Order: sequence, then C-alpha cells, then structure tokens
Amino acid sequence: MKQIQEIREAISALMMQRSSLDMDEGTNNNKIEAAEIALDQLEDFFSDEVKLAGVMYTAYCAAVGGVAYDGKPLPSWQEFSVDPVKKKQSDGWVAVAKAMIEPIAP
Repeated sequence: MKQIQEIREAISALMMQRSSLDMDEGTNNNKIEAAEIALDQLEDFFSDEVKLAGVMYTAYCAAVGGVAYDGKPLPSWQEFSVDPVKKKQSDGWVAVAKAMIEPIAP
C-alpha cells in the first residue's frame, strides 16, 4: 500500500503542475484523472477486506471442486472480482470478509 500512496502523491504533484499549465494553455487532465481512478481501484483491490475475500472465495472454490452448481468452472478470484456481471456476488464476498475483520461489539 505504501507504493500506491507514493504513486498517488506523485500524481497529485503532477496535477498541481498541470493545473498551472492548464491556465496558460487550456489543456485538460483526463488522463491524469483516469490514472487516479485506476489507483483508487487498485488500492481497493489490495485492501485487507478484498484480500480476505479472495482467500475465502478461493477456499470455497476448492471445497466445491472448482465448479458451480451447474457444473461450469468457477473463475479465479482475480477474474471473478473484476467481472462486471459478477459484481454483486464479489461485493458479497467482500462484505463477508469485512464483517470477519471488524471487531465484534460487546
């Protein structure tokens, strides 16, 4: 996560430099903004909740023989977690992982 923060700081510095240039040249920052969004997604991907969700999903896949109820092969966590069609399910795995990480209230 430290590397992601360093990249984020470098992009922020670049944005400040570009902003002053933009005033003079009228350019836009779409590519830099897209990079910031990609960093946000990458940071989410490496969060503790997502890592734990991946471990749990992988264990689940192994426990069921790597196939879904209909006999189709289950994708890896890396494929599953970024598939827009499977977003609701992968978000569910992340929610369960988050619940496992959060301390239990007395």
